[in-house]
Amino acid sequence: MNGMKEIQKMLDTTCGIRTLKYHGALGHIYYVNALEDIVSREMANPKVRPKLSFYPEATNGHIDSAKNAFCWLHELDHNLTTPMIRVGNEDFYLFEPCQLKTMAYCIPYRWIEQSDAKGNAQLYGWVWNIHQNSEMNGWEVIRSEQAEVHESNFLTSFPKLQQSFQERSIPDPGNICGVYDETGGFLPWRYTDPSKGNPWREKARGHRVCAFPIWLYCDDTSGNKSKKWNKHNSFLFTPAGLDCKEAHLQYHVHFLSTSNIAPPLEMLDGIVEQLEAGERQGIWAYDCEAQDMVLVIVSVLAMLGDNPMQSEFACHVGLMGKMFC
Repeated sequence: MNGMKEIQKMLDTTCGIRTLKYHGALGHIYYVNALEDIVSREMANPKVRPKLSFYPEATNGHIDSAKNAFCWLHELDHNLTTPMIRVGNEDFYLFEPCQLKTMAYCIPYRWIEQSDAKGNAQLYGWVWNIHQNSEMNGWEVIRSEQAEVHESNFLTSFPKLQQSFQERSIPDPGNICGVYDETGGFLPWRYTDPSKGNPWREKARGHRVCAFPIWLYCDDTSGNKSKKWNKHNSFLFTPAGLDCKEAHLQYHVHFLSTSNIAPPLEMLDGIVEQLEAGERQGIWAYDCEAQDMVLVIVSVLAMLGDNPMQSEFACHVGLMGKMFC
């Protein structure tokens, strides 16, 4: 028996999921499974990794999964989308000046997928044109001049432009003077520190970076097998990068936390703490398809729940009110 316990302990240390203890703001103690461990196991799982998508897909109105829908394609914060693509040996990041094969210069602001005639996924960049400003010896971003560029048309990345801009007789790509918006107003550049480029490039240290949005779910369930109600609030999540069929399988639903004492908002503190760490620094994981380490950006694409639970998260009076709103 002792031998079995030692083996179990070794397996838990090697490939298990840590359970973290939290002291809630209301004084309750609750436990949350480590989100970092679950996500890294998903990326290393050969049964799951091939089914995950990391880029939104433009399908001209056809929607069969989260990646086709408006939220991921347009609304998700640019800091939480996949920030780069790899073309040959070069990494192209969002909000960094780069050169196209047409010799034009641009700044990509979104990476998307589109299927070709054979159904194969192709990567494209939505880009803003940039023009040289000789007076300020820098670049102006023209947001009204947008284009969609196939990945094969990207030629020179930001680091190489920084190394060779004098030879090319162009301004320093790290000097972005400002942005002309759609109304013609001139605004300061606030997306990145232009001299350093996208911060995920430095964090990744040459590795790929990918987005991992999730569906976060919470509801109250009974902890008893009998008919007597014993309320437990439980948090679970599903990777949003799965298609609709896969997302509904029990295999892809991951447990985070449950408690019959701590209320959902108190438990959410610990989960948000883990999510914020994943958004700021990312989660290192082994990608079993690329056979390399990748940096994963975790975010909540949407919170799922019935009306009473959503009302509780919104601090609304919900069903406890004496009068209908």
